[in-house]
Amino acid sequence: MPNRRPKADSFVIRIIQTKIVQYKKRYNETSLNAWKRLTKNRNFKELMEMFYKGYTNKESYLNKIMEDNTAKNDFYKRHLINNREGIMGLIKTPPSKYRYRKK
Repeated sequence: MPNRRPKADSFVIRIIQTKIVQYKKRYNETSLNAWKRLTKNRNFKELMEMFYKGYTNKESYLNKIMEDNTAKNDFYKRHLINNREGIMGLIKTPPSKYRYRKK
């Protein structure tokens, strides 16, 4: 039998999606920028620990997502944008709302 990853916890995904929608409205940002803002939150590590609780090598995944910017972008693409239904439809920012902001 092949070694497979555990199924992602949908409850944690829904919490993340709800926070992204809140940040989008509060700070008038795109969904990707709201996700980046959420990753800077002090409780983000606890949220990711809940997400990776069934994984055997969760410490390496936690370190990777906390430090690596491409890992954060990949997580966003794979888990948050991949299947849009319900509240997930609110997460994708329409191209008409994009705005360039120099940081």
